[in-house]
Amino acid sequence: FEEAQWCEIDSGDVLLLENGDAFPADTMVCASADSAGTFYVATKSIDGETNLKERFAPQDVGDVVDPKDDDNDEEGRPEVIALRLFDIGLTISLETPHPSIMDMDCSLSVSKGVPSGLSKMNFGLRGCTLRNTKWVLGVACYVGDDSKVRMNSFPPPSKSSELERFLNNCVLIILAFLFVCSLYFAVASQLVDEVSLPFYKIFLKYLVILYPVLPMTLYITFEIVHLIIGVQIEVDPLMKDEATGTNAQARNTSVVEELGQVDFVFSDKTGTLTAN
Repeated sequence: FEEAQWCEIDSGDVLLLENGDAFPADTMVCASADSAGTFYVATKSIDGETNLKERFAPQDVGDVVDPKDDDNDEEGRPEVIALRLFDIGLTISLETPHPSIMDMDCSLSVSKGVPSGLSKMNFGLRGCTLRNTKWVLGVACYVGDDSKVRMNSFPPPSKSSELERFLNNCVLIILAFLFVCSLYFAVASQLVDEVSLPFYKIFLKYLVILYPVLPMTLYITFEIVHLIIGVQIEVDPLMKDEATGTNAQARNTSVVEELGQVDFVFSDKTGTLTAN
């Protein structure tokens, strides 16, 4: 075995991970240091849960490649298993990559035998951390952008309030009205007066003349009001934690005007919600 960067790993590579290592790809585990083939992963980076998840290697592969009853020492056992993986004719059939973390419909066969099914219980997903297990040996299946974590990664949405969206729509309507008026005046000047200037220059002149009707300073006032409201939230004595003496922190002031419009709060953290 040799160390490699995550970007260097390709599908079909045999990976050896030790306790505390993060899975660099969606990996089907073939064997582990445990005699029963079980291993434990921490999925906090994926689902936020702190409890360890139990996973296990497929029995069809473990019974063939894991020489746990042989006289090999524990130190050389992963290397022996890795060599046997290339000799048993292991074939893994993978489904088309999709973002669902709960579904893993794959199969494997040994020496062109009858295929057996694989599930999420046989995989260590990219980003999970190996815990309470000395080592595991597996085959990289989904790498890079095909992994579950990468397919569920989306850019954070930009937050904007109803008032801000209404303001943006108003500005767009005013801008469209400005173009219509400039076009109308340019056409009227050509019909009423014969001028030597080209039509596009007349249109641009009226556009510059009517441009001040756009409420550009309204955006500046809008942001100043947000800043003032954010400061008021941070110094509000009614929003101060008496136990720790910590004031509220307005980390995002773009939607503060909607705080008073909240009607329902949906939360699965009932204990935290009650404490707050």
